[in-house]
Amino acid sequence: MWKLSLSVLVTIATVSIYAVPSSAQAFVNLPPSTLDEDLISFDRSNPGASVSSIVKYANQRLEKTGFNYSFDICESLPKGDPKIDPKSYFAKFRIPLSTSEGRKQLFQISSGYGNSPCGECFTSFPTAKVSRQEVVAISGEKKIAIKRPQHFVLDEVLLVDKTLQKTLRKWETPYSTTPVGISPNGKKLYIGYYFGKSAEEPKLLLEISEGGTVKFAAKESTKMVSKKQALKDFPKEKGNDYLTYEKFTGRDKTFFIKYSFPCT
Repeated sequence: MWKLSLSVLVTIATVSIYAVPSSAQAFVNLPPSTLDEDLISFDRSNPGASVSSIVKYANQRLEKTGFNYSFDICESLPKGDPKIDPKSYFAKFRIPLSTSEGRKQLFQISSGYGNSPCGECFTSFPTAKVSRQEVVAISGEKKIAIKRPQHFVLDEVLLVDKTLQKTLRKWETPYSTTPVGISPNGKKLYIGYYFGKSAEEPKLLLEISEGGTVKFAAKESTKMVSKKQALKDFPKEKGNDYLTYEKFTGRDKTFFIKYSFPCT
């Protein structure tokens, strides 16, 4: 089994990350969520199921297995040649993190190693809630509140005012996703969720609250503001070729959002 010498351990702040050693310490395993597979199986076993029944099942499974947020942790991974699984293209790492109660705990996660389209190192992290300060992970159907390390990077979607200069709200979003709608009160963001056979329209929506809690919803039940238009004239940021501003308009609502379009 591949081992890492102490000389190449990478430490950021107080958190060091290293590959799985042969002599295992006690750790909490955080395997990727099986939510996608569960929904595909449910869809196949229940042809013609209503959207509301799919949403109900999806949220039941989310509570038990979590949603795979894709954090980019490239800056924190050690140099070397980790043992990559040929099927998932992920390697396993054990990471000492702090729980929200301040207790140190070793966690095992799976992560890519720079093999994403733009060189990111995505880790499939099963979560129920994500904020800048905290990640509520799920292991063995139990929730564990963890202090989010600075090097666990996600995309952000910003709600801005009509001048495009002032930030009104932020949402932490899974990597490589684009918003499809905003709740009428401007507090919830919606992202299309696809599973099974490809389709032009997502079967479900992932709803991200202002506080970072995620759950599934049906488009018809959200009353979301979804008519959007990409803006051509907006403040540019040096080095960000993927910067995007969009205008969402409804019957009596107008929202402006800012985010970086997924790298392709």
